[in-house]
Amino acid sequence: MRAVVLISFLAFLIVPFTAARAFTLAPSTWDLSGARGETLDATFAVRNSSDQDEMYYFSKQNFRSAPDGISPEFLADDKSGAIEWLSFDKQKTTIAAGQFEEIGYHVRIPSDASAGTYLTAIMVSLAPSELIPNGASVQAKTAALLFITVSGNTTEQLAVVEMRSSRSWFSTLPARLTLSLQNQGNVSLIPTGTVRVRNLFNRVVWTSSFNADAGRLLSGTTRVFPIVWTIESLPSNRSLLGALLSEWEGH
Repeated sequence: MRAVVLISFLAFLIVPFTAARAFTLAPSTWDLSGARGETLDATFAVRNSSDQDEMYYFSKQNFRSAPDGISPEFLADDKSGAIEWLSFDKQKTTIAAGQFEEIGYHVRIPSDASAGTYLTAIMVSLAPSELIPNGASVQAKTAALLFITVSGNTTEQLAVVEMRSSRSWFSTLPARLTLSLQNQGNVSLIPTGTVRVRNLFNRVVWTSSFNADAGRLLSGTTRVFPIVWTIESLPSNRSLLGALLSEWEGH
């Protein structure tokens, strides 16, 4: 789900294949939604990019947002929640060199599930999951992240926690800003919006969007989005102070 933010600041899952060794997994993120008691059916694709036939194994693992608000943090010991809803048509398969196969999977939402977004992941590896130690790198496992939203009393609520700049006054560019957003609802969001920079005369001198890569903000988490105002946005490489003086003369 998308959330839109519009900020004024005075002078503010298309996803590529994920590669691991000699195979790719697509998509690397998947948004699913359904009602309590519903079964959701979908597929993922594994492509063998090597020059020999390979056996691939499928497993599942819950995850959460890492402290940076960007990367997933996998929870090897968490066996509750959405991981219990997920099942595969097969637990392993052999794919010929240079070929791909679509694997069916199913998400059975319990009839008593609370509304909101749940997180779990499909894991693909070249060895059974019990032979791969916890915390193994993506060279051993590749993940497709599932964001499962159960319909009902869902809440989309986004809050601006903080807007900061690297300095209180800018006479030269670049100007570096950071926007901190917090998801206070119970569903995952993809924040988008516009930053507007105004001069001392309250005129908009620069606008920019943020979160161009469509990064997610999970429920109950905070994420910092960097914003950079560069010299290329001024005409004829004029300095920020020069642009301000020109504005003063024409005021």
